[in-house]
Formats: sequence, C-alpha cells, structure tokens
Amino acid sequence: MLIKNARDYEGRICDYLIADGKIRAIGTDLPEAGEVINAKGLTILPAFIDTHCHWRTPGFEYKEDIATGSAAAAAGVYTFVNLMPNTKVCSSAEIVHEVEEKAREIGLCDANQTVSITKNFDGHTIDHLLDLPDDIKFITEDGNGVMNNATMARVFAVAAE
Repeated sequence: MLIKNARDYEGRICDYLIADGKIRAIGTDLPEAGEVINAKGLTILPAFIDTHCHWRTPGFEYKEDIATGSAAAAAGVYTFVNLMPNTKVCSSAEIVHEVEEKAREIGLCDANQTVSITKNFDGHTIDHLLDLPDDIKFITEDGNGVMNNATMARVFAVAAE
C-alpha cells in the first residue's frame, strides 16, 4: 500500500510505503505498490500506548467495560493498552484470555491484561503464578502491596524462571 501526500509530524509532505503491516519507506516519489491512498490534507502521526490502564472488566463494568475502554483509547489515538488487574482481581489465565479476546473482537486497539502478583491481592499467596502460560508476561500488584520481602523474593524467583 502507498499513502501519498500526507503531512508528517513536522508538516512535510511525504509518501508512506506500507507492507506486511509495517511502514517500509517514507519519502517522496516512492513506487506504487498495491492500493494507493491520497492523504492530501491529512497528517500521519505515531500512535500512543497506555502502559497503565483500568478498564474494570471483570466486575466493575458499570464504571467502564472493554467496549467503552476500547472506544476511549481509539478516540485518544492509543493503539495498545496495558490493563491493570484490580477489577474483581485478575489472578488467572482464563480471565486474561477472556479480556484480551473480547478486545480483539471489538478491534479498536490491542490490549494486554496483567495478572495480580498475589492471588486476589491477598499480599502473600503466589501459587497462581506457577501455572501461568508463557503468553502472560506481566504481573503487578497495582496499588496494593506485597506484604513482605520473602514473598516478593519468591515472586522474583518465579518471574526469573
């Protein structure tokens, strides 16, 4: 795909060659490849990511749910959000996968659901971390504290594995 005549962040007119979902070249007089879009009068800007976001699913959807959170992110030009686990507490792979799948279905932005460091934010139980699949990479106690150094040392050991 070639996007022609778009302004960049400095106001210069540029063409953007896109292949396999990535910008492959930026310049002028780029070769046409596939679909050509004339973006005259439009500006292409990088998107944002939100590394600390609260969509409140599951459990507090009356505050915000995946659909409204996705719409808000997209309206703010966010293409990725990292969701905190302090809903009705995300301490399982099943909840992670449900939230991320629903976000994919809505399709407005990518979402990563984090898992609580301690089970249900109890401050000390970490057994749920031992069973997490490899596709879950982020844990956080988001606003809650791990109750002691020994528990946190065990968490670091689990995370290192």
